[in-house]
Amino acid sequence: MNEKELKEKINALRHEIDRKDKEIKRLYKEINFHKAEADRLRVERDESTDKIKKLNTEAKEFIKKRDSVNNEISEFKKRRTILLTEIKSLRSNMRDTKVQRDELNRIAGGTSERLQISYENGLDTLLNKDIPLQDEIRIFENLFEIKDRFIAAKKANTMHKDVSETYGGIKDVNKELDDIHDKIQNLAQESQNNHENAMKRYKEIDELRKHSDECHKGLLEKYDYMNPLRDNVTSIKKEIKEIQEKVAPFITELEKIRSDREERKKEESVIEAKEKLQSKKRLSMEDFRILLERNEIKFEENAGNSG
Repeated sequence: MNEKELKEKINALRHEIDRKDKEIKRLYKEINFHKAEADRLRVERDESTDKIKKLNTEAKEFIKKRDSVNNEISEFKKRRTILLTEIKSLRSNMRDTKVQRDELNRIAGGTSERLQISYENGLDTLLNKDIPLQDEIRIFENLFEIKDRFIAAKKANTMHKDVSETYGGIKDVNKELDDIHDKIQNLAQESQNNHENAMKRYKEIDELRKHSDECHKGLLEKYDYMNPLRDNVTSIKKEIKEIQEKVAPFITELEKIRSDREERKKEESVIEAKEKLQSKKRLSMEDFRILLERNEIKFEENAGNSG
């Protein structure tokens, strides 16, 4: 293959390498574009994951507080049930006592104080006054009746005191029930707030997880798109290496042709310079350099020819 053919072959192969280099640059540009998008998706996915972890921790804390408050509410409700049972029993007893008291008051027909005065007056008349036998018998019988009524009145007083004490007890229980009701209401609101805060975070978690999944899916799609491009780059680089290996012998051969031509030119220059030297013609600096390189000039022999 002559020099012209070698140049054409080498230029054709180098043109092929340049074309493939441009294709690699184009592929890298496309890869970098998708890589930037992949990096953005990865950052958003990881940020969403970090936020999910933080929100999940917060939600669990709110759930823990809610459950703790609910346990308090449960204990108060148990106490309320006990008090309601107690107050029901107290009211039932108070109603029964009131019935008995009212019956005794009906039997007594007056207050114990008035009955005591009537009893004492009747007893004084019976013991200290001279009255007919018929009146004495009547007063004596009346004293027994007053005595029974007085006993009924005293019992009614005792039962009234019991009713009053029971009523006071019911008031105390009602007060405690009201306090428990207020506490349950406040705790229920606190529990609801904790529940809502937890649900709010779980809702955010669902949205973030959806976004994270979308980013991850998009990231995988980018990888699926970029991997063939990278494989294509690797394949083209391999092809370039093969072309470079193919062009190397042609370059070597071309360089040899050029080297041989240069060598021939040098030989011709040496012959020409030697002829000038032998014919004692004026030597140029290039002639002189060529002759020196080939050791064709001996200074001791030509010292007298200088100038």
